[in-house]
Amino acid sequence: MDYEHDVALSFASEQRWYVDVVARCLLDAGVKVFYDEFETAALWGRDGIEIFADVYGKKAYRVVMFISEHYVAKAWPTVERRASLSRVLIDPNANHIIPVRFDDVEVPGLSPQRLYQRAYDVTPMQLADLVVRHLVDSGRCSNELLVRTGRATEQARLVAFSSLTSFVEGGPSTVNYRIHNGSASAIDGVVVVVVDPASTEPASADNQAGCAMEMVIGTVGAGQTIEDSFEVELKGEPAFVALPYLATLLWSDADDNHWAACGTELRRRVCRARTC
Repeated sequence: MDYEHDVALSFASEQRWYVDVVARCLLDAGVKVFYDEFETAALWGRDGIEIFADVYGKKAYRVVMFISEHYVAKAWPTVERRASLSRVLIDPNANHIIPVRFDDVEVPGLSPQRLYQRAYDVTPMQLADLVVRHLVDSGRCSNELLVRTGRATEQARLVAFSSLTSFVEGGPSTVNYRIHNGSASAIDGVVVVVVDPASTEPASADNQAGCAMEMVIGTVGAGQTIEDSFEVELKGEPAFVALPYLATLLWSDADDNHWAACGTELRRRVCRARTC
């Protein structure tokens, strides 16, 4: 069968924060992905039920189903789910649904024995890598997709970041940081973001609301190590276990992939670092 899309993403809006990163990572990897925000102009004014029945029921090689209580309860995800499940009427051996679970809710029409991936066990970037590997292993996509995705991740892991923040109540706290670029290319747009523990909107790799300070480093050359410190005033006192996670390193690599490193976590970002 000639499929128009490698994968179609089916989800509830409450999980868009996770799915959006997956979609953009898949697009970066060269996967033909159906994601509503990529299709806004094409879908405008058309009959959504007909379109989704066609995409999820016929035109997508795989459907990544992001399961949650919201997914089961809401109208549009139900349309997508029913369209996806209808394919077994045409092909009883269809194995096109890839479940990703945010919780253990029962999904009407989906066998409880179907193997799944838990969303919170992997970052969105890691899940996108798993989808790419699945497409390659199933023969849908060439191994070059896997090589390209793996190469980018490996290059990013060569950038080491460590920070130590000492908190002083009522005074400036010191952030000591060390950045080592062990990759073969320079990294640019390098920014160290410090989160204020008192903020009600903690910073993340894609949303820096609640940051106490952004220290712009600029470019770090291949093989270069930068060590320095700066002072920042924090309104809240961080818990001891949170100290390693107060500072996040953001950067872009030579292929214009955007990355964030926080503590031991590395993940791909949707956009470049915002600097102020």
